[in-house]
Amino acid sequence: MSTELTGIVLCGGESRRMGADKGLLPWAPPGAAAPAPGAPPAAPARPTAADTPPTAAAPPLTWAGRAVALIERQGLPWLISVRSAQVDTYEKLFGDRLVLDDGEAPGPLGGLLSAYHACPGTDLLLLACDMTAIDEAILDELLKAYKNIPDEDFFVYQTDGFAEPFPGIYRARAIKPVESLQLLLRGGRTHFLPVTRPEAFINRNTP
Repeated sequence: MSTELTGIVLCGGESRRMGADKGLLPWAPPGAAAPAPGAPPAAPARPTAADTPPTAAAPPLTWAGRAVALIERQGLPWLISVRSAQVDTYEKLFGDRLVLDDGEAPGPLGGLLSAYHACPGTDLLLLACDMTAIDEAILDELLKAYKNIPDEDFFVYQTDGFAEPFPGIYRARAIKPVESLQLLLRGGRTHFLPVTRPEAFINRNTP
Protein backbone atom coordinates (compact mmCIF):
# COMPACT_ATOMS: atom_id res chain seq x y z
CA MET A 1 0.00 0.00 0.00
CA SER A 2 1.29 3.44 -0.90
CA THR A 3 2.65 5.58 1.91
CA GLU A 4 0.98 8.54 0.18
CA LEU A 5 -2.04 7.60 2.29
CA THR A 6 -1.94 8.02 6.07
CA GLY A 7 -4.47 6.74 8.57
CA ILE A 8 -5.77 9.19 11.18
CA VAL A 9 -7.53 7.89 14.28
CA LEU A 10 -9.81 10.62 15.63
CA CYS A 11 -9.76 10.69 19.45
CA GLY A 12 -10.28 14.39 20.09
CA GLY A 13 -13.93 14.33 21.10
CA GLU A 14 -14.71 15.44 24.63
CA SER A 15 -16.72 12.26 25.42
CA ARG A 16 -19.14 14.13 27.69
CA ARG A 17 -21.93 11.58 27.36
CA MET A 18 -19.57 8.62 27.79
CA GLY A 19 -18.05 10.12 30.92
CA ALA A 20 -14.56 8.87 30.01
CA ASP A 21 -12.08 9.33 27.18
CA LYS A 22 -13.46 6.93 24.58
CA GLY A 23 -10.11 6.30 22.93
CA LEU A 24 -8.74 4.92 26.21
CA LEU A 25 -11.62 2.56 26.97
CA PRO A 26 -10.57 -1.13 27.01
CA TRP A 27 -11.51 -3.02 23.86
CA ALA A 28 -13.41 -6.30 24.05
CA PRO A 29 -14.47 -8.27 20.95
CA PRO A 30 -18.18 -8.72 20.21
CA GLY A 31 -19.80 -11.04 22.72
CA ALA A 32 -17.17 -10.48 25.41
CA ALA A 33 -17.64 -8.31 28.45
CA ALA A 34 -15.46 -5.21 28.40
CA PRO A 35 -13.35 -4.46 31.49
CA ALA A 36 -14.50 -1.55 33.60
CA PRO A 37 -13.16 1.86 32.51
CA GLY A 38 -9.73 2.39 34.00
CA ALA A 39 -8.88 -1.31 34.12
CA PRO A 40 -5.69 -2.41 32.31
CA PRO A 41 -6.40 -3.28 28.64
CA ALA A 42 -6.44 -7.01 28.02
CA ALA A 43 -6.16 -9.07 24.86
CA PRO A 44 -9.21 -11.06 23.71
CA ALA A 45 -9.48 -14.67 24.86
CA ARG A 46 -9.60 -15.85 21.26
CA PRO A 47 -7.50 -13.36 19.28
CA THR A 48 -8.42 -12.69 15.67
CA ALA A 49 -6.61 -10.69 13.02
CA ALA A 50 -8.96 -7.74 13.40
CA ASP A 51 -9.09 -7.69 17.18
CA THR A 52 -5.44 -7.84 18.19
CA PRO A 53 -2.52 -5.50 17.55
CA PRO A 54 -0.39 -6.74 14.62
CA THR A 55 3.00 -6.48 16.34
CA ALA A 56 4.46 -6.69 19.82
CA ALA A 57 5.22 -2.98 19.58
CA ALA A 58 1.59 -2.07 18.94
CA PRO A 59 -0.24 -0.02 21.57
CA PRO A 60 -2.52 -1.66 24.17
CA LEU A 61 -5.90 -2.81 22.98
CA THR A 62 -7.97 0.23 23.83
CA TRP A 63 -10.58 1.58 21.45
CA ALA A 64 -7.87 3.78 19.94
CA GLY A 65 -5.39 0.89 19.87
CA ARG A 66 -7.82 -1.34 18.04
CA ALA A 67 -8.39 1.38 15.40
CA VAL A 68 -4.62 1.68 14.99
CA ALA A 69 -4.37 -2.09 14.54
CA LEU A 70 -6.95 -2.00 11.74
CA ILE A 71 -5.02 0.73 9.93
CA GLU A 72 -1.68 -1.05 10.37
CA ARG A 73 -3.16 -4.18 8.81
CA GLN A 74 -3.77 -2.13 5.67
CA GLY A 75 -0.04 -1.40 5.54
CA LEU A 76 -0.52 2.28 6.30
CA PRO A 77 1.31 4.71 8.58
CA TRP A 78 -0.89 6.31 11.20
CA LEU A 79 -1.33 9.23 13.56
CA ILE A 80 -3.80 9.90 16.35
CA SER A 81 -5.67 13.20 16.48
CA VAL A 82 -6.08 14.50 20.05
CA ARG A 83 -6.77 17.70 21.95
CA SER A 84 -4.02 19.40 23.94
CA ALA A 85 -5.52 18.13 27.21
CA GLN A 86 -5.07 14.53 26.02
CA VAL A 87 -1.45 14.71 24.90
CA ASP A 88 0.26 13.53 28.10
CA THR A 89 -1.93 10.45 28.45
CA TYR A 90 -1.79 9.44 24.80
CA GLU A 91 1.98 9.93 24.58
CA LYS A 92 2.41 7.19 27.19
CA LEU A 93 0.59 4.74 24.92
CA PHE A 94 1.42 5.93 21.42
CA GLY A 95 4.64 7.93 21.73
CA ASP A 96 4.98 10.85 19.36
CA ARG A 97 2.47 9.53 16.83
CA LEU A 98 0.07 12.32 17.73
CA VAL A 99 -1.33 15.26 15.81
CA LEU A 100 -2.84 18.09 17.83
CA ASP A 101 -6.38 19.10 16.93
CA ASP A 102 -5.76 22.84 17.01
CA GLY A 103 -9.42 23.79 17.17
CA GLU A 104 -9.31 25.51 13.79
CA ALA A 105 -12.76 24.13 13.07
CA PRO A 106 -15.35 22.49 15.33
CA GLY A 107 -15.75 18.74 15.64
CA PRO A 108 -14.27 16.19 13.23
CA LEU A 109 -13.56 18.86 10.61
CA GLY A 110 -10.95 20.24 12.99
CA GLY A 111 -9.30 16.82 13.14
CA LEU A 112 -9.25 16.63 9.35
CA LEU A 113 -7.65 20.06 8.92
CA SER A 114 -5.11 19.47 11.70
CA ALA A 115 -4.10 16.17 10.09
CA TYR A 116 -3.85 17.89 6.71
CA HIS A 117 -1.47 20.48 8.18
CA ALA A 118 0.63 17.74 9.80
CA CYS A 119 0.76 15.68 6.58
CA PRO A 120 0.65 18.22 3.73
CA GLY A 121 0.14 16.62 0.35
CA THR A 122 -0.86 13.29 1.89
CA ASP A 123 -4.24 11.66 1.37
CA LEU A 124 -5.96 10.80 4.64
CA LEU A 125 -7.95 7.81 5.86
CA LEU A 126 -10.05 9.01 8.80
CA LEU A 127 -11.35 6.53 11.37
CA ALA A 128 -13.15 7.57 14.55
CA CYS A 129 -11.98 5.63 17.60
CA ASP A 130 -15.55 5.07 18.81
CA MET A 131 -16.64 3.19 15.67
CA THR A 132 -15.83 -0.13 17.29
CA ALA A 133 -17.87 -2.23 14.83
CA ILE A 134 -15.69 -1.27 11.86
CA ASP A 135 -13.72 -4.27 10.62
CA GLU A 136 -11.09 -5.10 8.02
CA ALA A 137 -13.66 -5.90 5.33
CA ILE A 138 -15.11 -2.40 5.52
CA LEU A 139 -11.67 -0.82 5.18
CA ASP A 140 -10.76 -3.26 2.39
CA GLU A 141 -13.68 -2.03 0.28
CA LEU A 142 -12.78 1.58 0.96
CA LEU A 143 -9.13 1.08 -0.02
CA LYS A 144 -10.12 -0.87 -3.13
CA ALA A 145 -12.24 2.01 -4.38
CA TYR A 146 -9.51 4.52 -3.53
CA LYS A 147 -6.91 2.62 -5.55
CA ASN A 148 -9.14 1.90 -8.53
CA ILE A 149 -10.87 5.28 -8.96
CA PRO A 150 -8.14 7.95 -9.09
CA ASP A 151 -10.44 10.73 -10.31
CA GLU A 152 -12.64 10.78 -7.22
CA ASP A 153 -11.72 13.03 -4.27
CA PHE A 154 -13.63 11.48 -1.38
CA PHE A 155 -14.49 7.88 -0.56
CA VAL A 156 -17.20 7.32 2.05
CA TYR A 157 -20.08 4.97 2.70
CA GLN A 158 -23.69 6.07 2.35
CA THR A 159 -26.86 5.00 4.17
CA ASP A 160 -30.29 6.04 2.88
CA GLY A 161 -28.79 9.04 1.11
CA PHE A 162 -26.80 10.14 4.17
CA ALA A 163 -23.02 10.21 3.77
CA GLU A 164 -21.10 8.46 6.54
CA PRO A 165 -17.92 10.55 6.85
CA PHE A 166 -16.05 7.86 8.81
CA PRO A 167 -14.34 5.75 7.88
CA GLY A 168 -13.53 7.78 4.82
CA ILE A 169 -10.64 8.64 2.54
CA TYR A 170 -10.01 12.29 1.69
CA ARG A 171 -7.55 13.24 -1.03
CA ALA A 172 -5.21 16.10 -0.17
CA ARG A 173 -6.03 17.94 -3.39
CA ALA A 174 -9.65 18.25 -2.27
CA ILE A 175 -8.91 19.17 1.34
CA LYS A 176 -7.00 22.31 0.38
CA PRO A 177 -10.11 24.25 -0.74
CA VAL A 178 -11.69 23.49 2.64
CA GLU A 179 -8.61 24.91 4.36
CA SER A 180 -8.99 28.18 2.51
CA LEU A 181 -12.37 29.89 2.60
CA GLN A 182 -11.34 31.93 -0.43
CA LEU A 183 -10.72 28.79 -2.49
CA LEU A 184 -13.86 27.17 -1.13
CA LEU A 185 -16.08 30.10 -2.05
CA ARG A 186 -14.58 30.52 -5.51
CA GLY A 187 -14.68 26.81 -6.26
CA GLY A 188 -18.36 26.38 -5.39
CA ARG A 189 -21.58 27.86 -6.73
CA THR A 190 -21.35 31.10 -4.79
CA HIS A 191 -23.41 34.24 -5.32
CA PHE A 192 -21.22 37.30 -4.66
CA LEU A 193 -22.87 40.56 -3.59
CA PRO A 194 -21.02 43.85 -4.09
CA VAL A 195 -19.68 45.60 -0.99
CA THR A 196 -21.05 49.13 -0.94
CA ARG A 197 -19.90 50.05 2.59
CA PRO A 198 -16.32 48.75 3.04
CA GLU A 199 -16.06 50.26 6.54
CA ALA A 200 -18.67 47.79 7.78
CA PHE A 201 -16.40 44.82 6.98
CA ILE A 202 -13.38 45.87 9.05
CA ASN A 203 -12.31 43.41 11.76
CA ARG A 204 -11.84 44.99 15.19
CA ASN A 205 -8.71 43.55 16.80
CA THR A 206 -8.19 46.22 19.46
CA PRO A 207 -10.51 47.94 21.98
